[in-house]
Amino acid sequence: MRVFYKEAPFGSKVNFVDDNNILIGYDNEDDCCAQGGWFISDKKDEWLDETFKEEALDMPGWNFDMKYCEFLEHPDGYRESENDAAQFRLVKDDDEKFLTLYNFHNGYYSRGFEVIVNGKEERSGSV
Repeated sequence: MRVFYKEAPFGSKVNFVDDNNILIGYDNEDDCCAQGGWFISDKKDEWLDETFKEEALDMPGWNFDMKYCEFLEHPDGYRESENDAAQFRLVKDDDEKFLTLYNFHNGYYSRGFEVIVNGKEERSGSV
């Protein structure tokens, strides 16, 4: 999987693309009352930690498990919107990691995502 950023003047977006041409695009633009971003963790129940860095990275051989997409609530009760985060599973051989797209906001400033497989939208939502 590779991570690509697109900055202004077209807004702030990040795309995650695996070897199977599965793309997850996330609108990462900051708005007034929103705090959001993304991270990759080793466990599905891990939340944002200073050890997770938002930077361009190349993860050869890691691919999305298209059967796994969960919406999560933050364990500290930040929930002011329908969903705090969307989580996707990455697999490589017998290993797994989790891509989490998160956004804590007052219900007005949601951030959208799309899952595209070979050019066709398979799933979309917002956090």
